[in-house]
Amino acid sequence: MLSFLPKPLVGIIAICLYTLNLSFWFTLLLLTALGKWLIPMAKWRRTWQHLLDKIPPAWVMGNNFIMWLTSRTRFEITGLENLDPNTWYLLLANHQAWSDILVLFRVFAKRVAPVRFFLKEELRWLPFVGQACWILDFPFMKRHSSKALARHPELRLQDIETTRKACAKFKDLPITLINFAEGTRFRSLKHQKQQSPYKHLLKPKAGGIAFTLAAMPEKLQQILDVTIVYAPHRANFWDFCCGKIEKVTLAIRVLPIPGSWRGDYVEDKVFRQAFQAQINQLWQEKDVEIDELLRN
Repeated sequence: MLSFLPKPLVGIIAICLYTLNLSFWFTLLLLTALGKWLIPMAKWRRTWQHLLDKIPPAWVMGNNFIMWLTSRTRFEITGLENLDPNTWYLLLANHQAWSDILVLFRVFAKRVAPVRFFLKEELRWLPFVGQACWILDFPFMKRHSSKALARHPELRLQDIETTRKACAKFKDLPITLINFAEGTRFRSLKHQKQQSPYKHLLKPKAGGIAFTLAAMPEKLQQILDVTIVYAPHRANFWDFCCGKIEKVTLAIRVLPIPGSWRGDYVEDKVFRQAFQAQINQLWQEKDVEIDELLRN
């Protein structure tokens, strides 16, 4: 372990190692994808797809080794019981830093179906990461601002169609779809600008959740409600790489998706308001839970 080194040096080493790990597995991913697309034969493509599916877990193992090497961060996790790798889940989590992704992959690898998450369309062009996610069929979404939707309500229909097309790829393959409902990482300035009613969270965006549930009504039956807390303070990716985070706590709840969460989010105003109220209530519970975890 390298925790005896100065923290900034540890951070530089960690970022270099994460980049090398990503570059190595991305190269293999690209070569494997080219092999799959080379010959349009079903049996040939199934064989290469099997190889393709083995690469993300190997990348996660590399990341886990780097965490062990560069930090002494402890993981405290509750609620892992009864997770089923053959079940479709919608995972709702708060979002603080890029390290959330490393943490979620570490905790849920092999415990649930392959993890996918919605990405902003702009991230498609992010070197390595964007192309790797595109090869692995991660859904990319164009996000419209509230002002744009107010001026052009028809954009909501585009969002629904985009979500439906993205989810159609997963109707025969169990997956765990991650949705960071806040839409972006928590920052104090964003929190103040939003005038968020929550102490530790930004306002959740209910539309993306509703569209996903509407796109996969038969498959998505359970929610993984995940609360991520870093100690001793709010995390950023640099602090995580430097080994300044002493503990990461994950509180996990498996919740059935109630019937009241399914409806026409665009046309049915009553349903839309009721659904937003239920998501806000879930976020209020999460805010209280974060407060309790920080006190403990």
